Amino acid sequence: MGNQKETKKRGASIAPLTEALEQCWSAIRKNHPELPEVVILIESNSATVGSKKKNNNLSKLGHFFNSSWRDKDGAMYHEVVVTGEHLARPATAIFGTLLHEAAHAMNFVLGLKDTTRQGRYHNKVFKKMALEMGMVCQQLKSGSTSFGWAITKMTPDTVLKYKEQISNLKKTINTELVNLPPAVREWYAKKYDDGTIDLTNLTDEEIQDILDAAEQEDADKDQEKKEKKARNGPWDLECKCSPSRILKSVKKVTYLEGDILCGTCGTKFEKMQKNDLFLVIASDSKQPEND
Repeated sequence: MGNQKETKKRGASIAPLTEALEQCWSAIRKNHPELPEVVILIESNSATVGSKKKNNNLSKLGHFFNSSWRDKDGAMYHEVVVTGEHLARPATAIFGTLLHEAAHAMNFVLGLKDTTRQGRYHNKVFKKMALEMGMVCQQLKSGSTSFGWAITKMTPDTVLKYKEQISNLKKTINTELVNLPPAVREWYAKKYDDGTIDLTNLTDEEIQDILDAAEQEDADKDQEKKEKKARNGPWDLECKCSPSRILKSVKKVTYLEGDILCGTCGTKFEKMQKNDLFLVIASDSKQPEND
C-alpha cells in the first residue's frame, strides 16, 4: 500500500510523454517524408539496470528496431525506444536521441547498412545520414573499443527548426516529472555533454557563442596532444648526412637508452624539427625535375 500511495502522490504519467515524443517524430517526418511511422515506447534500459559497473556512460539513450510490430490488418511497423532512465535530460537532448534513431530508420528504409558489430559500431553511412538530418557527429571510444560515429548532437539551425516540438516536450517533462528528485536531474545534467545546456531558451548569438567555445576547447585539446607528443614521443630522428637519413617514430624509452649513431656520417640521430622535415620533403620532391 505504501508504494501505491507514493505513486498516487507523484501523479506522474507516461502517456503524455509518449504523446509528446510522437509529436516530435511527426515533425521530423514532415521534413523527411521518407521517414516511416513507428511505435514509440519508453522503456527501461535492461542492459544496464542493476549493473554493478561504476561507469554507465555507454548506457543506451534509445534504439531503433525494424519490423517489430504488426497491426490487426497485418501492416508492419518499426519501433523506437527512448530509455526511461534518461528522461531527466533536457528536452533538446531527448529530441536529439529521437533524431539519432530517425537516421537509423531512414537508412533502413533506403536499404543502407549503417552499423556493424550487432548495431554498436556506427559507420560512415550513418554519419552521412545524421549530417543530412541536421546533426553533427563525433566518434565514441571506450578504452580500445570504438563505436564509430555514435555521438550525435543537433546543430543550432536544427534546434530552431524543431523549437516548437522541443518546447512542448520540455513542458511535458517538467509537468510529468515534477517530483523527480533534484539530485537526479543534476546528475544527468553533468553526465551528458549535450545535457548541460537547454538550447531552447537561448538566442542565436548565445548558441553561436557555445559552438565557438566548444570549437576552441577542441582546438586546445588538439594543441595539448601535439605538445604531449613533442614531450613524450615517438619522435622522428635525423643525422647530419646530406640529405639526412631519417628514423621514423622512435619511442622515448629507445631514445633515452643511449645515443643512436649513423653508420654513414657517424653523427648522433637527433630529434627532427618540423621545418627540417618540410625541407627534406621539398628537396626530395624536386629531385625528379633535376634528373
